[in-house]
Amino acid sequence: MGGFSRLAPAKSRWFVGVSRDDLNECALYAFPHAGAGVITVRQLCAELADTFDAFGVRLPGRESRLEDPVETVMPALADKLAGELLRHAQERPVVLYGHCAGSAIACEAARRLGPARVRALVVSSYPAPGSVRRCPPARGALPRTRRRAPGGRPGSSCVPGGDRRRRTACGSPPMSRSSMAVS
Repeated sequence: MGGFSRLAPAKSRWFVGVSRDDLNECALYAFPHAGAGVITVRQLCAELADTFDAFGVRLPGRESRLEDPVETVMPALADKLAGELLRHAQERPVVLYGHCAGSAIACEAARRLGPARVRALVVSSYPAPGSVRRCPPARGALPRTRRRAPGGRPGSSCVPGGDRRRRTACGSPPMSRSSMAVS
């Protein structure tokens, strides 16, 4: 792919990329797993730099952003991130890659950007959006709660009257396969 004739992406505290002279046609943004920084996706970004302008996503409260307030509400984080992605990508299509919990953030950002801007959403070590479904509560079941599942690790989810594996990848209603079609 030839380079774009636009200016280099604007500096942003949100994104750390591989230096390039030109812009590629498409930008890739890699979301690391929970609690990690861009160092965990740096090698991936370097390996994909010939095909994409590749950037690791640095969330508030990580690495050089330790002083920034941590976002604890997914919709607020996804809204801010979508705005930053739009500004940084400069009207180019984007590929969003998320690993583990970073997949949930990438998914929510993709929902906000829409299929016209998102060329692909790639998730690893996490269920694909729409691949798991919500389990309706069993008749007479207790309200959904988070507690330690029998034989599970602390913090694992146990939904009374339902199967723990049945959940959405993004914490929102499952996306249909057509809502994020890849061109």
